[in-house]
Amino acid sequence: MGTIATRCVYCGGLAGTGDHVPPKSLLARPLPNNLRKVPSCVHCNRGASLDEQYFLVLLGQIATSPHIEEKLAPGGQIDRTLSRAPALDEKLLQALSVDEETGRVLIRPEHDRVERVVRKMATGLFVLRYGWAPAQEHVGPVAVYPYNVIDQRPLPYFIATFTERFQRKRWRTVQSGVFSYVFVRDPRHNGKVWCMMDMYKSLWAVVHFPNPKSKKARLSPDRWLFSELAERTNGYEHAT
Repeated sequence: MGTIATRCVYCGGLAGTGDHVPPKSLLARPLPNNLRKVPSCVHCNRGASLDEQYFLVLLGQIATSPHIEEKLAPGGQIDRTLSRAPALDEKLLQALSVDEETGRVLIRPEHDRVERVVRKMATGLFVLRYGWAPAQEHVGPVAVYPYNVIDQRPLPYFIATFTERFQRKRWRTVQSGVFSYVFVRDPRHNGKVWCMMDMYKSLWAVVHFPNPKSKKARLSPDRWLFSELAERTNGYEHAT
């Protein structure tokens, strides 16, 4: 894979650690044996742990996956987290409400925390796919849609997951039933791409990225992560 630069892919600072993509805390046990890492500074790596903890507990409130049920069971990862952090348990209870018309229980998530986790995961996946790190001000917007009986994704996102023959595009699976993703071209902006993620068959997430072939976006040598790609003029894969 070549020599990895010492710049953090998230903030551009010096990288002293490797950050798993996606985070191990958001996967199911046993973990895949081929998880990949990107260079990260200690602050970006460890500083995201509380947001990831919140994100997982939030998934526990909306997901019906057997993997999530295992984490919710006594002694499971989410159960242990809530036992250690009663304030988080109370915060989630306060975020619950009941729709008077339908009787459904609703939850008001902390959107900024959710977006930070989703943006960070997608950035790591982009780096692993294309070999360079976009500046964070060029990453986004971020969109998150819980699964429902009716697919709530906007039509462009839905259509983008299918080929011209309306066959489902091939997603890359990190862990079956837990985490998969695909990069697709943004049909409204030539060259830009979307990273689309499916988590626990319960949550869609979409993050917008600049054109991975943009010369302007990759002028800075600090943006390159893999030396063999930096030496090639056509070192990018095409978005599928």
